[in-house]
Amino acid sequence: MNGFGDGPRCTPTLDGDVLYALGAHGDLQCLSQENGSERWKLNILEEFGGQNIGWGISESPLVMGDRVIVTPGGTGATIVALDKNNGRTIWRSRDPNSTDAEQAAYASPQQITVVTLSRSSPSPAKELSACRRLMQVPVALRSDGQRHR
Repeated sequence: MNGFGDGPRCTPTLDGDVLYALGAHGDLQCLSQENGSERWKLNILEEFGGQNIGWGISESPLVMGDRVIVTPGGTGATIVALDKNNGRTIWRSRDPNSTDAEQAAYASPQQITVVTLSRSSPSPAKELSACRRLMQVPVALRSDGQRHR
């Protein structure tokens, strides 16, 4: 038994014959669905300078095309896209208005579709591949009751 319990903290993500699971201590694993063998493993907190949150990481990885998206928080990245086949970093992003390390949250990344009507606007898919922020929605309070900066 450990401080977060022995069970999972989130739902693993199934993509074809591959399972992606993120543990409470930041271990992201890519596993074969057929026999459970490990294809690759990466600790997202160590890799991107994050610190664990109070009740442990509780996030389901998001698979989009050839990428797996997770939110380690920390000094290295708020959100990252990894190559789903080998775990290598494709891109990382931080809040440009923050000089402090950002914490992960108790939420999973989600894919949304943004439709623009302007002819001069680039496509949302192109923006995602370039890791360009399209919008920001301020949130008044964090899960610990403190105001976001």
